[in-house]
Amino acid sequence: MRNRLISCLFLIIITFVTFGQSVELNSLRTKIYQAKTQEQRLHAILALCEVHYNLPRDTLDKYAYEAYSLSLQTGNDSLIALAALAKAQDYYRWGWLDSATVLIDEVVSRLAYNDPFTGPSYFKLMRLKAVSKGGRMDYPAALDILYQLIKEAEQIGDPLNQAVNLNSIASISLARHQPLEALEWIRKAEQFGGNNLEFRTVGASILINKSNAYLQLAKLDSAMRFINEGVDLSKSINNLPIYSMALQCKSEIAIKTGDLPVAENALIELLEARKLTGDQNLYTDDKETLLNFYLESSQYAKVIDLANTILEGSMADPNTLDSKTLTNSINLRLIYFEALAKAYKATGESDKYQETLEEIIKAKDAFYTQNSERALAELQTQYEVQQKENIIIQQQLDLIRRQRVVYGTSAALAIVILLAALGLVFSKRKEKIERVKFQEEEKFKAQKSILEAKEQERKRISSDLHDNLGSFAASITSNLDYIDGNQLDEMGKTALRELQLNSRSMISELNDTIWALKNDSLRLTALSDRLKLYLRRIDSSYPEIQINFREEIMEDKILPAAEAFNLFRILQEAINNALRHSECRQITISLRSHESWSIEVSDDGKGIHPESFKMSGNGLENMKNRAKSAGWNISWEGIIGNSGTLVRIKPTTN
Repeated sequence: MRNRLISCLFLIIITFVTFGQSVELNSLRTKIYQAKTQEQRLHAILALCEVHYNLPRDTLDKYAYEAYSLSLQTGNDSLIALAALAKAQDYYRWGWLDSATVLIDEVVSRLAYNDPFTGPSYFKLMRLKAVSKGGRMDYPAALDILYQLIKEAEQIGDPLNQAVNLNSIASISLARHQPLEALEWIRKAEQFGGNNLEFRTVGASILINKSNAYLQLAKLDSAMRFINEGVDLSKSINNLPIYSMALQCKSEIAIKTGDLPVAENALIELLEARKLTGDQNLYTDDKETLLNFYLESSQYAKVIDLANTILEGSMADPNTLDSKTLTNSINLRLIYFEALAKAYKATGESDKYQETLEEIIKAKDAFYTQNSERALAELQTQYEVQQKENIIIQQQLDLIRRQRVVYGTSAALAIVILLAALGLVFSKRKEKIERVKFQEEEKFKAQKSILEAKEQERKRISSDLHDNLGSFAASITSNLDYIDGNQLDEMGKTALRELQLNSRSMISELNDTIWALKNDSLRLTALSDRLKLYLRRIDSSYPEIQINFREEIMEDKILPAAEAFNLFRILQEAINNALRHSECRQITISLRSHESWSIEVSDDGKGIHPESFKMSGNGLENMKNRAKSAGWNISWEGIIGNSGTLVRIKPTTN
C-alpha cells in the first residue's frame, strides 16, 4: 500500500486539471461529434484530453492516438506537443513508462522552455518524463530532469513550475524514505503561492507530501493535521485524483492512531471517489483494502456485508461500474470469497463457512480449467503458426541454396582477402594498444609508488613527532613541575611560568598536528570534536568569559587532512583573538552543515579596528592565506562600533 501511495503521489503532481462533472465531459464529447473539419476535431479532442485523469483509460487511449495522428498532419509543433502529451499520459496510465519516455524524447527536442506557445507543453512533458523515470525507481535520472526544470522555470520567472518540480523532488525523497530531506524541498515549494486554481492544486499535493513526511517520522498528530487540510483543499477544487490520494493517506494515518471510525469513513469516501475517476484497477484494490481493514479491526459483520455485496455485483447490469470491476473474474472472486470465509469462521457461522469453502474450491477449479483451456488454445495456435512459418522457411532455404551456388566462390575469395587485410590492421593496432597500455601501467605504477611513499613519509613524520618531540615535550613539562618556585626571585618565577605555559602549548600544538597528519581525510564531526577538546582545554584560563558551541550537522562533509588542519588553525586564531583582544563576556562558535557548510565565531566585545588588518603579528593575514589556499571565503563583520565581531568561514561556492 505504501509503494502505491508514493507512486500515486508522482501521478498527481503532473496535472493542474480539475475534474468537472459529467455535464462538462458530455459537452466536450459533443464538440468532437459536431466538428466539421479535421482541425476542429483535433482541437475538440485536445480539449477533452486536458481532463485525461477524469476519463476512463480506454476512452483516453482512443482519443489520444487519434489526436496524435491528426496533429502530425498539421506540422504545428504546438499542437503536436499537446497531442504527444495526451498520448504520453495515456502510456503512463497503462504503466508503459518506457514508451512514454521514448515518445517524449521524440517531441521535446523541437520545443523551447522560454517559448510562450510550446513552453507549457515542454514543462509538462519533461516533468512526465521525470515521473516515468521515478516510476522505474531511476531516481538519479528523475532528479536530473527536475533540477533542470527548476532552473529553467526560475530563468523565465515561472513560480508555478518551480513549486511543482520542487514538490516533485520531495515526492522522490519520500519514495527513498528521506522525510527530513522531503520537508526541506516542501518548504522551498511553499515559498511560491497564489490563489488561482493551479496554485491551489499544487498546494493540495504539497499538503499530502507534507503529511506523508510526518507519517514517516511517526509524528501522527502533524500528519493528520496536514492531511485534513489536504482533503479539504482537494475537495474544494474538485480534483478527484488528489482527493482520492488524500483520503487514502488519511485512512492509513487513522489506522496507525487507532481511530478506526475515521479510517473506515475515509476508505468508504475513497471508494466513492474511485468510481468517479474511472480507474478500475485502483477501485478494485481499494475494495480489497477496505475488506482487509474490516478483517484486521475484527469488524466481521461489515466484512460479510461488503464481500457479499461485491460478489452479488457479478449479476448486476453489465453497464454499471461494479460489473466493470470484474467481480466475474475468477481470481478476484477468490479474494472476496477468502475474506468472507475468514469472517464466517471468526463469527462461528460454520454452515456459511463451509458453503464459502465450497465456493472457493469451485472458483479454483474453474480458474485451473480456464487456464488449461487457454493454454491448450495458445499451444494449438502456436503450432499452426509454426507450421506456416516452416513452409516459408523451407522456400527461403531453397532460394538461398540457388544463390549460394552463384555467389559462393566469389564471396569466399572476398572474405579471405578481407580477413587478411583486417588481420594486418588489427595486428598493428594490437601492438600499438599493448605498447600504450604498457606505458600507462608503468606510469600508474610510478604514480602509485610516489603516493605510497608520500603516505609512508606522512605516517613516519607523524610517528616521529609523537615518539620523539612528543616525549621530549612531555618530559620538559614534567621536569618543570619539579622546580620549586619558592626558591626563585620574581624574574625566575615569571620565567618558570612562561616555560610551563610554553611547554604545554607545544604539546597541544604537537597533538593537533599529529591529529591531522595521521589521517588522509577528516569529517566535519571529527573537526567539531577536536574543537570541543580545544575549548575545554582553554576554558579554565578564562573563567570570566562564557564560551558557547553550537553544532548543526545534517550532512557530514569530508575534508582533506590539510584543509581540515587549516580550518582548525583559523578557528583557533579567531577564538584566541576574541579571548585576548575583544574584552568580551561571551563567545559563540556555530558550525552548520547542510548542502554546504559554514562556521562562525562571534563575540560581544568592543569590535575590531580597521587598522588591525594592516598590523603585522596579529595572525589575521595567516587566517586569510589559509582560507585562500583552501578555496574558502573568510570575512569579518562588526568591525566599526561596539557591536562585537563575527568571523565567518565558508566555501567559495556557497
